[in-house]
Amino acid sequence: MIKKTFIIIVSATYFGACSSTPEDYMHKSEYDLCVDYLSMAGNIHQSNRLEAIKRLGYECDQYYEQAMAKKKRDDEFYESLKNVMDSTIDCAVIECYD
Repeated sequence: MIKKTFIIIVSATYFGACSSTPEDYMHKSEYDLCVDYLSMAGNIHQSNRLEAIKRLGYECDQYYEQAMAKKKRDDEFYESLKNVMDSTIDCAVIECYD
């Protein structure tokens, strides 16, 4: 019984942490909200960001270049992180120690 209760609590916390509402983005500056919206296509929170942008009357077109630069930096970071993780996994498999 305790195990089942624990699983329910952990699941509710996990799924609750992944959800968002437009209100979660209403405090963000126009720049931050627009750049995040434009640079994170496909993110699960996009519809809530867009709703906040509409409610606040923000015009995001002016931040397109900054958003694309952020996306490029983020993509490069995640690619380098992937390479590090791949190297770490490879070393764990073939035991490449000094």
